[in-house]
Amino acid sequence: MSTSRSHISRAALYVGAVIVLGLSSLPGIPSTASAQQDCRSISDIAVCGRFLEEWGKPGNERASLYINGLPITGRRPEISVTDGKLYETQWFERAKYEAHPEHQPPYDVQLGLLGSNLVEGRGWTNPRTGELRHAADRPFLRINMPADADGKKKVWFPETRHSLTGRFLEFWNRSGGLKQFGFPVSEEFDEISSANGRIYRVQYFERNRMELHPENPPDYQIELGLLGVQQYKTTPIAADQLPISPPKGVVSTKDTLVLAMSYEPDNLFPLFSNLNASAIVSRLIFNQLVAYDAKDNLYPEIAWYVPTLENGGAYFVGIGEDRHLVVKYKLRPGIKWADGKEITSNDLFFHYALIMNPDSPVEDRTLWEKLYYMDNPDKYTALFNYMSLAQARDFYNKPGQDKAHFAFLEQFIEKKRPVIDASYNMIADVLPAHILEGIPPARIAESFYGRNPIASGPFKVETWYDGSQIVLVPNPNYNLTSAPLLKKIVVKFIPDINEVVDMLKAGELDAATQDIFYSRTTLLNSLEGTDQVVEYVPGHIWERLDFNLDRAPLKEKAVRQAIAYAIDRQRLIDRVMLGKSTILHTFLPPISWASMQNPDFARQWEGQFPLRRYDYDPSRANRLLDEAGWIRGSDGIRSKGGVKLSLTYASSRNATRQTVMYLVADDLRAVGIEATPVIFPTGFFSADGGYIEQRRFDLAQYASVLGIEPGGQQFDSEYIPAEQNNRTGTNYSGYRNPNFDRLSRSAANEVDRAIQAPLLAEMQAIISEDLPTLPLYTRLNIEVHKSTLMNWETSGGLTYSTYKAAAMYFK
Repeated sequence: MSTSRSHISRAALYVGAVIVLGLSSLPGIPSTASAQQDCRSISDIAVCGRFLEEWGKPGNERASLYINGLPITGRRPEISVTDGKLYETQWFERAKYEAHPEHQPPYDVQLGLLGSNLVEGRGWTNPRTGELRHAADRPFLRINMPADADGKKKVWFPETRHSLTGRFLEFWNRSGGLKQFGFPVSEEFDEISSANGRIYRVQYFERNRMELHPENPPDYQIELGLLGVQQYKTTPIAADQLPISPPKGVVSTKDTLVLAMSYEPDNLFPLFSNLNASAIVSRLIFNQLVAYDAKDNLYPEIAWYVPTLENGGAYFVGIGEDRHLVVKYKLRPGIKWADGKEITSNDLFFHYALIMNPDSPVEDRTLWEKLYYMDNPDKYTALFNYMSLAQARDFYNKPGQDKAHFAFLEQFIEKKRPVIDASYNMIADVLPAHILEGIPPARIAESFYGRNPIASGPFKVETWYDGSQIVLVPNPNYNLTSAPLLKKIVVKFIPDINEVVDMLKAGELDAATQDIFYSRTTLLNSLEGTDQVVEYVPGHIWERLDFNLDRAPLKEKAVRQAIAYAIDRQRLIDRVMLGKSTILHTFLPPISWASMQNPDFARQWEGQFPLRRYDYDPSRANRLLDEAGWIRGSDGIRSKGGVKLSLTYASSRNATRQTVMYLVADDLRAVGIEATPVIFPTGFFSADGGYIEQRRFDLAQYASVLGIEPGGQQFDSEYIPAEQNNRTGTNYSGYRNPNFDRLSRSAANEVDRAIQAPLLAEMQAIISEDLPTLPLYTRLNIEVHKSTLMNWETSGGLTYSTYKAAAMYFK
């Protein structure tokens, strides 16, 4: 963060007022190069010119390392989140150097406000009541000048209304004072170190944090926080580097894109619509705060960066029961709504308030209900504070609380942990407060805004012809990236797949979205030889075959494994997935970052947690059943102890699934297992229908959807549907494994992927061995587009091909 200009005059004001002792008391290391040299390699990274001079000012090598740390980046141009301008920047372990040649030395090199950035928003009090929101933030409350502040042993700074005394004052004085550290922005307090989990006495300053380490030798008992290491990865991403940015120097050979989708949207307000059609079109007219690309990787749009624990944009504060997660977003300044008004943090706050409004037709608020509050301390900053343990317990136990509704808090209270959610980057987005605050929440979707949103994306609605099409034209105030390359997008509503294919062949359509080809048709083969490209992308929906582990034959792992080896899953894919899908060996489809079938993830973990794979092998299936004592009868069906290996095989009515079921039944009969398909037209998942949630099946086939974040709740013993939990829960197999439960619940209570990764890897290995379910294959997302249409990107995950609307063009 850039130093504010007012700090230059502050530094001059305090020169001479504070005694600077230098670092002569620190043991020295002979310097291998003068600070006046143009460049020097420090830990294999060049530090040059004025940056090198400033780095060397503490007096000797050891002192420079102690105060600034080693360089962790080279000198590079970097955008400042303070003003959006580009500055030459270099990061060190404890500091950020920023070149300001517009100022005279020594103010031509300014240190970033890393301390202020880290504690932004802390110490907030309700202006009406004076109540502090978080007990952990009390040290950040501004104070009046203490009676014992004498300007020598205790100094109070009116600029920030905080005091400095004792060992911290001594170190501040002798180690660079105001220019190096800035003013204090907190009082002294105890805090957990993110480096080792221990509690230290600390004090925050505008540019760093001091920590008291009494275990160190006397000269080294004050250490500076590694705030550079913690924050250097929150580098703002320039708009022209985003995946949605139009390529430079390109002109589209055709101005209009004509695409087809199967259904007409009910409205274009994405928050209040569950239809894919609404999301496909609204993605053309809305930019998001952060978004998913076609491979489910998050990237920033209106935000400068995606906040994570790894890059310091998300972090924990406080100790004990007051410890809580903070997620911080920084907005790009100057980004506009379609009416020309600037997007600010007030628009993030409105989005949060609208979701939490009881009159809003939002089906599930769980993610937002985990927050204690959302705050926007300035125009371009938003802070989402999750509940601490103390806050969650007080909230959950307050008189009259609906404990059934807030049951999700129980796991945090029982485990004595702060409330978190691995999907925390889905909690924030922007909506135009200046427009929507005048419309009752329940009526937004049906209002003028629902059909013609004033949004932030590259296109806007020109005309909506009911039952026919929506015509979109460029948004003249769009300024996140350069202007879109297309001049018009026509979205046609065509439910007849035959008509769509005919229009594609005739060249009347440039593209068709995935909702049209949900049924997977061989009609697409007729597009061969045309200029249309058919994309087959394995998606985040996967087909599975569950075993009811309370049924006697299926309690035997050998029987379950025999079933797995007996099913020719490639044949299923060839028959119903056009031969384009993927055989699954885990409950996380390959598109998930944590799937053991994702090559990047598997490369790291398969050696430690190998999956057991059940390739088609009927001879092995027969051998397993023979060894387990299941003997074939005269009718070819096996039995043991007078019990036939005859199973009910249940599913819902779906033409594709019924084809699969009869193929599976044939495979199982070939090894002596009778599986009788039972099709339920309605109520397959209904708790009062007596089907899957009542767990009356032997085998059950259905589809699961990979969520935003991977997890194992579907195999957690707490989620077995039963009378005592009102038949809720998705562990239909009745799988029970204490080790899996432990891993799954630990993974669910983590937001750091580095911690989650081995837990999720081991969970997949356990399920592949215990086999409570047999993953069959992933469903396909199928889309068609002209070969000349660039940047149409079919996704298998959580986004739509229209997300690159500004970058699409015809070559």
